[in-house]
Amino acid sequence: METCSGGEGDSRTIVVGWNKAAVWGMAAQIGAKQAEEKHEKRKEEWGEVLEAHREFVKNNAKKSPKTFAYKNAVGSYAVLVDIAMAGPLGLEAAFDFGLLEGTMLLADSTVKLELLRDEHEGSEKEDDEDEDDDEDDDNAGVRGGKKRQAPSVVPKARKAKSRKPNPAHPRRIYLQWRGRETQENEIQLDYDNSNTGYIDFTDNACTKFEGVASFSLVGEDVAFEGLKIGTTPQARAEPWSNFSEEEYESARVGRWH
Repeated sequence: METCSGGEGDSRTIVVGWNKAAVWGMAAQIGAKQAEEKHEKRKEEWGEVLEAHREFVKNNAKKSPKTFAYKNAVGSYAVLVDIAMAGPLGLEAAFDFGLLEGTMLLADSTVKLELLRDEHEGSEKEDDEDEDDDEDDDNAGVRGGKKRQAPSVVPKARKAKSRKPNPAHPRRIYLQWRGRETQENEIQLDYDNSNTGYIDFTDNACTKFEGVASFSLVGEDVAFEGLKIGTTPQARAEPWSNFSEEEYESARVGRWH
């Protein structure tokens, strides 16, 4: 008895038979047909995206600003990147690349990007301290009411991994991301702050961008691009803390219990 699977995901089909060549051949045909259907669907979806982008550019042609500002990047982009303001330091974005989804922090300089990241990670530490204080209060009777002493050495956050891009583009925004892969929903940890990159916009209105970034599941210096289809973000970025080491550990334990 021979078995072989064709296709992927929910459409995966198991072929069973006595003739190995016939079984494998049928499985290959199923996989090829599914790949062709997927390709045609992507072409159709991309056609709709291009039409939406052209319509957006046409309707906003007279509103194009004379100078570039990172705030002009706020909006929704066809690679499923939704950019919103994140205070005076920069922007935050929800992204969905199919295999990977999560949150990006963006700023118009690497210094501001590090400050923005530190600001978000500072919120994480405050939440952790609040939880620790609650635990101290709950266990005060057991430990004789003694407060836990702060560690003598406080670890410093690592700086984002330095990159050596081409000479600064006049409309460049720097980014750092956190996220999870979408198959097992496993958080992709960034121990050394290497999930970084940049986005270069083609005009002052930020109607199109070309980006380069390191993605743990794909590789370093991965190129991607986006077309603006609206000035209002369609999705809201998840909190930066949703992708912390604590959340990773909690999710890991949860998968086995």
